[in-house]
Amino acid sequence: MNTKTFTLICVSVTILGILVMFFANKLIQPENVKISQIKFDKNYVSFVANVTKVQRKTGLTILIVKDETGSIEAILYENQTRVKPGDKIEITGKTQKYKEKIQVRVLNINII
Repeated sequence: MNTKTFTLICVSVTILGILVMFFANKLIQPENVKISQIKFDKNYVSFVANVTKVQRKTGLTILIVKDETGSIEAILYENQTRVKPGDKIEITGKTQKYKEKIQVRVLNINII
């Protein structure tokens, strides 16, 4: 196999891989749920809620958020949020358990 053919194959496979990752990312979106529907077996979730309490600790922020179906703790592992009680937010995150309670580890947060 000559260098030109090998280079063409490498570039083609790279472009194909990038396209597959792009479309897979667009197709695999977290499920939009209400808080009462959040279960530990759901990997990633997205929901809208109101902030009722904010607890800031070193390297950690705990939000207590509530919608019409229930409340849950949302954990941010960086203290870089300007969220305050009363804010309506949209959270995308990963479910986790802590002391037998389900929490959401926040991956993305937007104030609405």
